[in-house]
Amino acid sequence: MATSIIDEEQTSSDYLESHEEPERRLLHNFENVLQLIQVDTFWNNVGETLENKYPRIIESLKDRMKDLQKHDCGIVVAGETSAGKSALINKLIGHETLAEGVLETTAKIYRVKHSAKIGAVKYRVGNSEPTEQFFNSVEELQQMLKNLESEDTRDNNIHLVDVLMPFSKIQNGNVTIVDTPGIGDSIALKKMLEEYIPKAVAFIIVMDVSRAGGLQRDRVLSVLSTIELSASDMLCFDLEDTLFVRNKWDCIDAGRQTRDKLKMIITDCMRTELPWVRESQIFDTCLRKTTSMLSPADKSEYHSQFKQFEEAIYLLIKKKENIRIQTHGRYLSCVVLEASKVLSEALTANQKEIDGNDITLQNFKEIMTKTMEAIKTFHLNEEKMTMAIYGKIISSLYDYINSEEFSTLILQEEPQLETFLKMKIDGIVHKRMERATKMWLDENVPKIVKTEFDLLIQDITDKYEEMSNICKSLEGISEPQFQYGIKEEGFFWTVASGIAWVGHNYFWSFFFGPQAVAIISTFWVVSTLSVGTLDITKQMYKVEEIIKESFTKRVKSMNKEKLHNLLQKNLDKGLREFHRQIVTIVLPNAIQNMSFCVDLLEKKKKKMEKKQDDFKHLQTKLDRCQNDVDKMITSVPQVQV
Repeated sequence: MATSIIDEEQTSSDYLESHEEPERRLLHNFENVLQLIQVDTFWNNVGETLENKYPRIIESLKDRMKDLQKHDCGIVVAGETSAGKSALINKLIGHETLAEGVLETTAKIYRVKHSAKIGAVKYRVGNSEPTEQFFNSVEELQQMLKNLESEDTRDNNIHLVDVLMPFSKIQNGNVTIVDTPGIGDSIALKKMLEEYIPKAVAFIIVMDVSRAGGLQRDRVLSVLSTIELSASDMLCFDLEDTLFVRNKWDCIDAGRQTRDKLKMIITDCMRTELPWVRESQIFDTCLRKTTSMLSPADKSEYHSQFKQFEEAIYLLIKKKENIRIQTHGRYLSCVVLEASKVLSEALTANQKEIDGNDITLQNFKEIMTKTMEAIKTFHLNEEKMTMAIYGKIISSLYDYINSEEFSTLILQEEPQLETFLKMKIDGIVHKRMERATKMWLDENVPKIVKTEFDLLIQDITDKYEEMSNICKSLEGISEPQFQYGIKEEGFFWTVASGIAWVGHNYFWSFFFGPQAVAIISTFWVVSTLSVGTLDITKQMYKVEEIIKESFTKRVKSMNKEKLHNLLQKNLDKGLREFHRQIVTIVLPNAIQNMSFCVDLLEKKKKKMEKKQDDFKHLQTKLDRCQNDVDKMITSVPQVQV
């Protein structure tokens, strides 16, 4: 016999050594996946999508990691004191290993595990370093366990014992049969049992039918209630994985018919208290070796029932072999598969955004190039553009002065000219023509300039509008800082619509502003000099003739050449300066703004490409986890029941 110190959740038995590796691997994969999905690149982009499929995914992974660290898959044997729990386990093992008796004989929790070696591991209260012992025979082990429960040699500091020995019904997996203290008068022992319940993957409830049918509300039913309440948090447990062994029928002094009736009554009570219980989960037997009160027929029936129970426990053991590895492994595999799926979708969407960004970037660069070409064209064609616009103004003004609209405005304006003194009519005509002309200039020169510039740079304005539309389309998908480019949107639209040609403050200062009165006055003074004043003091003109003569001579004197000579002196400088403002300020500012947008698009492209690389890196790691988990699940023995 040898004694050594080992870790609390680990023994040196062949069984544990061969099965710790898959658990450690699975736990390591859980840690990896938990870390991967909490990376900002994953969680901020697709975390919500993953949680839609797996609510509270972070908490769920952590809960399963805790459950996985419980290691053994315990089938807990529970029941009232002296109901026959230890006797049941001894009969399953095939050796009288655990102490039995009519009094309370189990004051500790015993975990029976299959092992090629015979030994025991004792865990002390408050000590994380259990002691391991090995024996040459089952008899030596049996004696040591008997001493643990004997009043003379009992060590109350030992609360848990692993019993290691060959167990034919447990050949694979990490299933253990757990013998627990009886449910009796000891509150401390009952608490010990209830604390172990969440660690179990299945239960065998041993009932002493000789004591009120074995369904005392403060004993067995109390423990079953705790099991029911804990079931939802026990990830590897199902209530249907509970077997009931109704023992000690030989202690009931009654005929077979009476016992059969009692069985029906107890079964009905169980179904009332525990609606989830099925008859296939219930087994009636007698575990005592000598049962003189039973007839041979009864003995045969209870023996047959125990054989059925052995078959059921065999199937249950097979079902629970490596149940934690299988259950949590399959869950993790599904989570990783879904995480890979949503990440793959994010990769595709991000790539589309990269492609769209590249197209937009290329469009902006082309617009910049064409705008710079337009600036060169404006520089080279300043004289031609200026004269074309100037000629349009002169021609339009000439047509207006000679139009019926102009004559009607002058001659029919209230008060009528006929009401004035003859000697004042010529001066009033002069003032009216001066005022009408100024009004026309105020209203139409900006329109003419706008129209002519629109025609000259129509291709550029189309491109500006296209650029503005691109900015708008980007607003919904761009990074927040890219929206700075949209702030100049109003400027784009101004250029595109031509309003810029009239909207800038410098326009009127170039054309009219402080010089407006001087321009118009000079215009009509020249007109007066060219026509001459009417001498109404020497000649007797009729009023109608005075009006007609004054208006007609003034209009006829203003031909296009005179208009050109008169207005060119005052408008040419302003028009050319306005042209230069467009070339040196307006369009260059547009290029600068586009350049800013291009810089933002290029920065955005780098960010999206970095995100794409991060996505691919995460995808590779998830794929690696997926492969390792799937291989591990298939490598662990599993029996479909």
